[in-house]
Amino acid sequence: MTSIGGYVFNGCYSLTSVTIPNSVTSIGARAFYGLTELKSIVIPASVESIASEAFYKCEKLLDVVTLITSPVSIPDNAFSNKTYADGTLYIPKGTKSKYKVRGGWKNFVYMEEGVPTGIENVAKGGANDGVHEAVRYSLDGKRVATPQPGLNIVRMTDGSTRKVVVK
Repeated sequence: MTSIGGYVFNGCYSLTSVTIPNSVTSIGARAFYGLTELKSIVIPASVESIASEAFYKCEKLLDVVTLITSPVSIPDNAFSNKTYADGTLYIPKGTKSKYKVRGGWKNFVYMEEGVPTGIENVAKGGANDGVHEAVRYSLDGKRVATPQPGLNIVRMTDGSTRKVVVK
């Protein structure tokens, strides 16, 4: 699969998290339009284009992870205003200056460099710091025993929480 066509996920209203395959290079118009329960999306480095309203009306979409190191401009309406205002765009380290000037991407109020890639990033720290994973949850708040593909919420033994992307 190299393309996600327009309206392809129309009616998949219970979809909460999507990790787009590395083979995909384009996301069509309204591909994920109106998915009311969609909370997170992972966009691989292979994506070269995102069409108009691809993630529009996804009002709960607040975690957008992109692995694209040289972002192309996307339409200003690729994401909903709520996603731009309240969501977080996670981008590869060293790319913030590129995203801040690219159409569509620059609309994100919250942009964080450094894309979490899995539990190994959460577990890092000094060997004697004693902080480790206590509990893991899926994005819909259900406790899970093992890492699940997509975005996971991890509570640490020191009480902090972290968002972790699992491939």
